[in-house]
Amino acid sequence: MIRESVERVRAVQNNIDALIKRSGYKVSHVYSQLGMDRNTFYHKRKNGTFTLDQMTQILDIIHIEDIEDEILLELSLEDEKESNGEVISWSDARWL
Repeated sequence: MIRESVERVRAVQNNIDALIKRSGYKVSHVYSQLGMDRNTFYHKRKNGTFTLDQMTQILDIIHIEDIEDEILLELSLEDEKESNGEVISWSDARWL
């Protein structure tokens, strides 16, 4: 049970861009609602250093709770496929 919770947090952290995009909100709306400047937000996003409170705030801002389980499962499966070499990342695919 704790392991599943940790995996869900990791899925949110690793896929914060996809969650924001899926929500329809602009990234600028999210970081302004968090009270962060653009550079801080992008640094935390790039390095995966959002705190649990910040991730909770992001999820509250983008109102994704109603489809959260579906999205997190989908994103976790995609992460697993990429880790196993079953799919390639977008950054790798664009050079093909």
